Amino acid sequence: MKLTFLLSALISLVAMGACAADAIKSYPLDKCFLSEHSLDDKAVTFIHQGQQLKVCCADCKAEFDKNPTAALAKLAAATKPFRNVKAAEFEKLRADSKNLVLDVRTKKEFDAGHVPGAIHIDVNGPDFMEKLGKLDKSRTYLVHCAAGGRSVTACNKLAPAGFKSLINLEGGYRGWEKAGYKGEADSGSK
Repeated sequence: MKLTFLLSALISLVAMGACAADAIKSYPLDKCFLSEHSLDDKAVTFIHQGQQLKVCCADCKAEFDKNPTAALAKLAAATKPFRNVKAAEFEKLRADSKNLVLDVRTKKEFDAGHVPGAIHIDVNGPDFMEKLGKLDKSRTYLVHCAAGGRSVTACNKLAPAGFKSLINLEGGYRGWEKAGYKGEADSGSK
């Protein structure tokens, strides 16, 4: 009877351990989030609050241990699916023909005025995801809306769909215009 109880308890512990292992979030990057060095045989893997973390060396682990809050802020920044920029940087990036501007406002907003050369896909449109499927995921997209909220939503939809390089315009089209940049209206709209 004692042996059956011990065996049952052991099986329960093993099962609990397996469930706990499944609950641990895997490390999302292929480099150290503190130093940005590659992870090789000197890498240190550890669990912090249910999240598997990897750093490139014992020194980075010591840095993490000194200030986990600051280190986790670096991880959050490194894993954010997009980067925010102000209007001046947006314009510099827009000057590169490899980058595409994606306007995620309504058609009415787009037709009233938009960044020259922008592609329009309404983030709240029923066909948003379908239209995304037609875009080249290898390109860099400069995403904006009117004030910055819908473009964040769009970036958060684009990233899991496989878009790797996303730039969000802080302040949106209004902020861009306020910074002195001029849009163009769609003369063919009604």
